[in-house]
Amino acid sequence: MTNNWPKKLGEVADILMGQSPPSSTYNNEGVGLPFFQGKAEFGDLYPKVDRYCSVPVRIAENRDILLSVRAPVGPINIAQEKTCIGRGLSAIRAKKEQANQWYLYYLLKQHEDNWEGSSGSTFQAINKTTIENLQIPLPNLNAQKIIVERLDVIRKAQELCDTQISKTEELFKSLFISSITDGVEKKLGELFDRQSKIILPTKTPDKEFNFIGLENIESNTGNLINFQVGKGNGIKSNKSVFQKGDILYGKLRPYLNKVWLADFDGICSTDIWVLRPNSDNINALVLSTLLRSQIVVKRMSSIMTGTNLPRANSTSFDILLVKIPTINNQKSLTEGLEAIQEYKKLLFKQKTLLKELFDSVLYKSMKGEID
Repeated sequence: MTNNWPKKLGEVADILMGQSPPSSTYNNEGVGLPFFQGKAEFGDLYPKVDRYCSVPVRIAENRDILLSVRAPVGPINIAQEKTCIGRGLSAIRAKKEQANQWYLYYLLKQHEDNWEGSSGSTFQAINKTTIENLQIPLPNLNAQKIIVERLDVIRKAQELCDTQISKTEELFKSLFISSITDGVEKKLGELFDRQSKIILPTKTPDKEFNFIGLENIESNTGNLINFQVGKGNGIKSNKSVFQKGDILYGKLRPYLNKVWLADFDGICSTDIWVLRPNSDNINALVLSTLLRSQIVVKRMSSIMTGTNLPRANSTSFDILLVKIPTINNQKSLTEGLEAIQEYKKLLFKQKTLLKELFDSVLYKSMKGEID
């Protein structure tokens, strides 16, 4: 592709910085235009609307690119309709004679994790000048169109994959809930032994540890994220010891629902309880699923203690009454849950491969390496 030369974003797009209207004009009754203040509402390609503004100040048009400008900068989304944008957002609109709107969207998505503010910090908020001065590769309009068509095909495959993952997760939850409808009632504390072994990693500075912090457990899914092995000299303060098959339960802010069934030995933050399933009563997978269910999340969220750093209380946690499948039913339930999990792993692998393909096509297109 030819003419793959750099331009400043401000030369090929109009930039509108958000301005928040008076709070008295907000409502959740659907009166006025959808209102977005910042990244809190962003989760999908199209932001989810939960507030409206009856007296809009700054208005983004349908299909404008919405960029969260507060630190840390990002993510990027697309306005699905006319939208009122607050101070935490900017709207970017391609000048049709120079740039394809979706080309700019895909290009900015590539930069999503690499915005730099005036101080050079990735986490610095940005202003209009920073956005306007962003250097972008800009092939001719026909080349931009071709790039967008290629990326659209991959994005649709990604959306299909995400839909399959959501359906799989719903099936997992449905299978579990149906299994406990006629289950036996137990106190949570009867289902596990809380482990209390503590070590100080810095005492063995050169030893490598599988260290799990709360940030490594994804909310609601039980997936491990951004995990890396670390040496003892870089892991400060006391840590709890866990074994493969233990369940790690995030007691800090229990509404975040961070529960992980360990598939290796390691150490974890003391903001995490290490629970060893009582095999006479419950299977480890069944227990981890129960602890991650809304049944437990809602109960623990309603009785957590502390204002600034609310935590689950061990006494209240242990006496919670829950229903579990009978031991006889747990075997078939576990087989079903494991089969669903294996399928979900394949879907996540596919999702990773699709992202790698998307990033590769995007990168090579921007470099002019794909004809």
